[in-house]
Amino acid sequence: GSGPRTKATKCRVVTSCLAGVASFGAKSSISLETCMVLGSMRSGVTAQEGGLVQMKNSMVRGSGAGGVLAVHSGSRVELDTCVVDSNRLRAIHQIHGGVVEVGSSQISDFMDDSCMHLARQWVE
Repeated sequence: GSGPRTKATKCRVVTSCLAGVASFGAKSSISLETCMVLGSMRSGVTAQEGGLVQMKNSMVRGSGAGGVLAVHSGSRVELDTCVVDSNRLRAIHQIHGGVVEVGSSQISDFMDDSCMHLARQWVE
């Protein structure tokens, strides 16, 4: 059977205590379209233990750790036309066999305080 599936459109996830968006487990999937994940205390987006996160036309910005993480073999994050920037650590992390697929997206490891200021303005 299928596991938990979440689909969100035009959402904002702001200042989460841990990861902004996380999919854990082989049958768990999250699909985000036109969403912003801003200012998470840890990673912005995480797929772990076989989880799947699909993002389209979305942004991950200002995370306290990495922007997008895929951890463990079978875990996958798919980015399509996304922006991942101004996170405290690297934008993309692939750990223990996890895979991050990037399609026509803007990815930057550069932490820019002015970007954080703009991100805050955007959500206020």
